[in-house]
Amino acid sequence: MVKVGRLLKGEKSSLFISDEVFDFIKSFEYHDTNGAVVNKVMKKLKYFADGGFVVDGSNIRFEGSGVYRIEIENTGRIIGFYDNKDFIGIRSFYKKTQHLTRMQRKIIVTVQKIFNTHDWMIAINK
Repeated sequence: MVKVGRLLKGEKSSLFISDEVFDFIKSFEYHDTNGAVVNKVMKKLKYFADGGFVVDGSNIRFEGSGVYRIEIENTGRIIGFYDNKDFIGIRSFYKKTQHLTRMQRKIIVTVQKIFNTHDWMIAINK
């Protein structure tokens, strides 16, 4: 059972992610010249949440069997699916080449199984 928690609440939808995806997103943080923590990925995900995670064929694409991917900075992907209007990010990976590796395809198949068996739940935070 994969537990997900809400990371962002946008104008049209929310983004729920697993701990693995949270660590992946945090890996893109850096300090700007003023010492403030900046994460361009969070800004991009907030933009997607405000717009409703629209499948546009470039940033968000269909991967088959109800699963979609969000492209992150041309170097990574968040793999997940929709629950009503919200996006559920289950797994992620860094991508260095244009073609998917066997391991990356395996990750997509794993997320497809989680989607089909509904083997995930939203964690309750206090």
